[in-house]
Amino acid sequence: MRLRSSSSLQVLPNVKDNSIRSSHSFMNKSMPSNKQSITIPSVSSTALSDLTDNFTFLTNLFRSGLHSDITIRDQDHQWDLHKSILSARSIYFNQYFSNSKQSVLDLSDENNTLSPIIHDRMFLFLYTNQYKLEKLPRLSLFETTRLLFEASIKFGIETLTRHCLQDMCSTNNLHINNAANLLIAIDQAMHGLYEKYHSNDYVMEIKNVKQTILRFIQLHSREVLLSSQWKFLEKHFPFLVHDVLEFVVFEKI
Repeated sequence: MRLRSSSSLQVLPNVKDNSIRSSHSFMNKSMPSNKQSITIPSVSSTALSDLTDNFTFLTNLFRSGLHSDITIRDQDHQWDLHKSILSARSIYFNQYFSNSKQSVLDLSDENNTLSPIIHDRMFLFLYTNQYKLEKLPRLSLFETTRLLFEASIKFGIETLTRHCLQDMCSTNNLHINNAANLLIAIDQAMHGLYEKYHSNDYVMEIKNVKQTILRFIQLHSREVLLSSQWKFLEKHFPFLVHDVLEFVVFEKI
């Protein structure tokens, strides 16, 4: 990409000295009005235009890899990215780049269960903060969101975690057969490697989502408790079973 040269300097015209006029002629001279018609652009339209331009610029930066300083690989995919952007948005990358001067990071070496397409969606979000609900080939929309949620947990991306949880726990997706699994997802969002870095707003929002799930289980307790997912919850997450029973009886989170 060729950078444009800076704009040429404009030469200001010389200001000629005005001839000295008598005080009498000056006082009798009518003064021109200072009022001018000035059109001020709309704040909302300007902000929207700037926002669109920023999205376009950052998307192009992500796709082009201009002046990148880190190459990330996953299987046969490769991204030329920027450490500063990744570090500003992800706790994982912030910690990794603070302790490593490597210019190449291979995600295939980390027992990775996420597909390169999910990583691509995640990287695009880190650059643009744009979250779009789009299903992947051979996957449902819910499953696509769930995988993106897993990526957000692994790489410590709070904003993306909140988006994914809100979608997974929406009334369109919440039902008897996945309520227990969503409770597990909420626990993953609340706890884990990056728990101490969570903001108060993040914690409050996750608690509100958890209350929604608990309320749903309370209203459909018989059906949920007979589901296979509930059996899994009892076996591997007994503390979550305790949370459910405590809410059902005392409505306490």
